[in-house]
Amino acid sequence: MTTHPLDDLPRLDLLQEREKAHLRRDFGASALLDVLRGVYSPIPLELEIGPPDVHYRAAGMTRPGAILQFDLPDVSARVALGLEPAIAHAAVDMLLGYERTEGQGRLQVTPVEWGLLAFLAARVLERLVPSLSGARAGRILLDRVSPDPFPTEGLGSIVTLRFPVRAGKATGYARLWVPASFLEGVLASGVPYPKLDEARIARLPAEWSGVWRAEGGEIAMPRGLGKLRAGSVLPLSRSRLQGVPRKLSGRLEVTLREPQFRSSFEAEPTAQPNELRVSTPISRQPSTREPIAMSLPTDVNATQGAGVGASDLPVTLVVELGRVNLPIASVADLKPGDVVELGRHAREQVELTSGGRLVARGELVQIDTELGVRVLSVFL
Repeated sequence: MTTHPLDDLPRLDLLQEREKAHLRRDFGASALLDVLRGVYSPIPLELEIGPPDVHYRAAGMTRPGAILQFDLPDVSARVALGLEPAIAHAAVDMLLGYERTEGQGRLQVTPVEWGLLAFLAARVLERLVPSLSGARAGRILLDRVSPDPFPTEGLGSIVTLRFPVRAGKATGYARLWVPASFLEGVLASGVPYPKLDEARIARLPAEWSGVWRAEGGEIAMPRGLGKLRAGSVLPLSRSRLQGVPRKLSGRLEVTLREPQFRSSFEAEPTAQPNELRVSTPISRQPSTREPIAMSLPTDVNATQGAGVGASDLPVTLVVELGRVNLPIASVADLKPGDVVELGRHAREQVELTSGGRLVARGELVQIDTELGVRVLSVFL
């Protein structure tokens, strides 16, 4: 069986990228603002909704807040809208003419607020549904408002649209979860896709479409991995992170290591534990020497005769706070100030890697005024 020399290269789904460009440009942010202004009238509405980030997976479903679930019986589908606590509180406060303190804005959404949000959702549907006739959505019925995760059984693949929202002084995100099959029907309802700048995307390295690693620093192991033990507390080096483990500040590097190049950009932790704000454009430089990925040699007798094993050689571990999945079109648009989402919370366990290989997991701790890692488990 013959193979094509390009078979191993990553492939881009241009249809998906066109869908993303369409959704980011036209998916109802301005129309929804007009509807909300009508619902809140005559209350002044300090609200901004940005274009959405699009993820072809069910992202952020376990985030705290309020989840509004809707039935679409005419097309046998369900969708849901998740509001982070700060945004849910702000929506209720604008309705009541109340202004809570910053600390109160981080509290969980209460059952009373669920009821007020249900009232607001019903009012929005009254005004919004007539304008959706061209999208073939049919009837939209409010099912429930609660903190319960959106059940996706039987819906197939889910697409997540994450809208940045500013409501008064509060900032956060609203996430719309939609079955991919339903979304395809909406996009096929006659609205043309915008043209992508495919020439610009073609000039980007194909390897840039993939998983980028958020690196918070390094840990030097001058006596080798053989000295790495669960329970050890190791200081970070070459790190610009500051603060305490649950409230990080400073900068970290988000990197993509290619065979001959190392691409990276700097980012800062935000108030949300699984988000980073981009600080610098992407740079691409020739790779320096990779950290040695340690493993015991097959010729054990040779190392015993020399008195030094592979696990005794010095090595530098990279501390990964998480990973960011960036499709090529997202990389093309990436600029300072943008927010990217980590695949896991920065407050969860960090990974210690060598040459891209997982060596250990641990947790960030404070050592005097500096940050370090307490090793929880070792994989050697």
